[in-house]
Amino acid sequence: LSEEDSERDWSTIIKQVCKEATERFRAGEPVRELWTSDEVAPPEWALEPILYKELPTIIYGEKEVCKSTLALAAYTCLTLPWEENPLGWKAPAKTVTTLLLDYEVGYKVAQWNLKRLQEGMGLPPLPLYYRRGLLPLADDIEQIAQRMAEIKAEAIIIDSLAPAVGGDSYAPEAANRFSLALRQLNCAALVIGQTSKQNYKKKSVLGSTLFEYFARHIFELKKVQEEGENSLDIALYNTYHNLGAHIPAQGFRLSFNGVGVHIET
Repeated sequence: LSEEDSERDWSTIIKQVCKEATERFRAGEPVRELWTSDEVAPPEWALEPILYKELPTIIYGEKEVCKSTLALAAYTCLTLPWEENPLGWKAPAKTVTTLLLDYEVGYKVAQWNLKRLQEGMGLPPLPLYYRRGLLPLADDIEQIAQRMAEIKAEAIIIDSLAPAVGGDSYAPEAANRFSLALRQLNCAALVIGQTSKQNYKKKSVLGSTLFEYFARHIFELKKVQEEGENSLDIALYNTYHNLGAHIPAQGFRLSFNGVGVHIET
């Protein structure tokens, strides 16, 4: 900078810029003056009736109920968009770029799972925007936000909740830290959760009850499968809906063969 303009005190200028940037960052969001007389639209769907724009949804269930497969079906609906899907979900009019943040398997397995769904349903090829999760979401949020900005992503799928939280999922501090980090992304978020083992009368999302407070939409996924069968029936129950009436239960049959995965109502 001194070579470009030797007459300026660049050291002082840089310190002042740093000070100003830090103060603006610490100031946080400004106060908005909002009037009920304004034209106000209701919350918009990213994928009706599963996922709202800019808000989190949790789908939880026991192991092997095909939570990740259903999440990939949602990914496909958003990406293609898959308008004539057998799930009965209303796909968006245009592609909603979605990032899969994976803490469970690896990119090869995720790609293989999506390819099985694509081929099993006879769909055109589609891209998978994939990022491997190595750190808790709150510790990695700046990099995640940057990668989402690079691909212009408007939605994220987090698979799954417990490793994305890191540490003790039952600790309120961990739940708050996760939810505040997710809030920074300001996007539609589909979070795959596990089932709590502590309450035998009523199943709930594994971890602090605060997870159920920060989500606007929660579904429990259950299955029925006969031993040795290559198909299973799953049911999606809307256990919590903060923005409207509960969604009626949805039932699907998933069939597995050497070619791929087929879904029907």
